[in-house]
Amino acid sequence: MTSYVEVAVNVPQVAGSYHYHLPPELEGRLLAGHLVEVPFGNRRVQGVVLQLTEHADVADTKAVLALVDEQTVLTQFQIELARQLAWCWASWGASRRSATRLTPEGCASGWKRWTGCALRTCR
Repeated sequence: MTSYVEVAVNVPQVAGSYHYHLPPELEGRLLAGHLVEVPFGNRRVQGVVLQLTEHADVADTKAVLALVDEQTVLTQFQIELARQLAWCWASWGASRRSATRLTPEGCASGWKRWTGCALRTCR
């Protein structure tokens, strides 16, 4: 059974993702793409579940506090796209900010290879 979730927190200064454990009341209810509330430092922040997993990358994890909405806010495709953008360029936060600018209006598009990543470019 899945015991942990990897969450990208909505904190602009933060790069990467964090593991949280699932409290009993959320076991079996979360999917990748769900918006959740989690503790982050001394704050309560929202984040998106990136994946469910049986293992965490740290020994001591905090619990997910709440499921914000039963509907997912991101599809698996969108999560994978953001993951690839983060790997190629920057952090999850930078990728989220960049995602709205992926396809400029009125731009003919082509593909260009750069540092091992396929990038959409304007010509």
